[in-house]
Amino acid sequence: MKNAQSIHHSRIFIAFSLGMQISSCWADRLDQLEKSVEILQKSNQQLEARLVTAENKTKKQQSTLRKLKEAETPFNIHGFMSTYATKGKKNVDAQGLGIDDHWSYRPDTMAAVQMDYAVADNTKAIVQFIAHGYNDFDLNMSWGYVAYQMNDNWLFRLGRLQSNLYRYSETLDVGFSYPWVRPPLSIYVVGISNVEGISSLFRYWLNDWLLEGDFVVGTADFPNRFRSIKSRNSISSSIAVERDFLSARLNYVHAPTTIVEGIPDPFNTEYFVLSTQYDDNQWYVNLESSKILGDSYQKDLIGTAITIGYKLGRYTPFVSYEHIYSTKTSDDRLRSLVPEGIIAREQQSRNFQLGLRYDIDSRIAAKFQVDYFHDFDGTGSGIFDTIDESSILDAAKLAELGDSNMLYSVGIDLVF
Repeated sequence: MKNAQSIHHSRIFIAFSLGMQISSCWADRLDQLEKSVEILQKSNQQLEARLVTAENKTKKQQSTLRKLKEAETPFNIHGFMSTYATKGKKNVDAQGLGIDDHWSYRPDTMAAVQMDYAVADNTKAIVQFIAHGYNDFDLNMSWGYVAYQMNDNWLFRLGRLQSNLYRYSETLDVGFSYPWVRPPLSIYVVGISNVEGISSLFRYWLNDWLLEGDFVVGTADFPNRFRSIKSRNSISSSIAVERDFLSARLNYVHAPTTIVEGIPDPFNTEYFVLSTQYDDNQWYVNLESSKILGDSYQKDLIGTAITIGYKLGRYTPFVSYEHIYSTKTSDDRLRSLVPEGIIAREQQSRNFQLGLRYDIDSRIAAKFQVDYFHDFDGTGSGIFDTIDESSILDAAKLAELGDSNMLYSVGIDLVF
């Protein structure tokens, strides 16, 4: 009996002990669960706070985007200008710019304003007015056309356009777009400034190569300080390829009916320009070569210019070499028809150039440049003005020029 009671009491004790242990274990589990719930609640509160912060940021960003969108306007205005002091070593002008042996602030100084208005999503009207110091700052409309973007690959323009003859033709007046004070005179000495007509431009990617080109038909203007020169039915085209830091461009212009004031019959002129460029944001190499052919007073001219520059932070020192020469003089027919002052003569000139560009910021650049023209071979170079309206070669100017001359230029280019 006593043994049975002892066994019963032992079972009760064991059960009680197990119950106490289980109770203690569940209590621990409950404590852990409560702590986990507290942690989850705190995490949830933090997440809610983050969500509120993110929502506020999103609302602010959406508000900013709405304000920007509301601030957008179909009308935009841009501008650019150059202001330079230029001096020649000798009292012989260059290209009718007004450069002599005194410091002058007009020859390379200019300002321009460009305005465009989005008529529709894919159509813009663009007008550009420009004033050059060498032209007494008279205001002229250099651009005035309507542009239609058909798709991502094709653009059409109609109106008064900039010529596409040279690599820098589109930005010829925007000094900020190139390293020199002025583009190489041996290449840009002769050419077409504007075309009134229609153009089509295309742009395609072929694997890693970018292919661009355009085709222009219209009436072309030739800059000349003696006579009005235009070419009706002018046709020009260009093709360009680019990959990474390297690009090449070929331009061709056929001017079949070039009309010069004082010449009763039109004549034919052809232009070929080949250019290559390497620019890896440190080394800059630009090579451009032109050839002008035809039965014109321009005669056959060949020009070449190469520039090598190296970017050192904001500084870009560069050196250039240029050469221009003629292969024939004007024909007898033109000599009998044209006043002597505009008859072209033999041309020969070489130029060594040393320059420095300093980018003050992303919109302003200061430049210094020295040009040494030489090896004229008695021709008057073709770069400097040794003729007037009454003689083929002005003896006094030719004697003053001799076989060399230097130009010094310093100033600033900016865009806005």
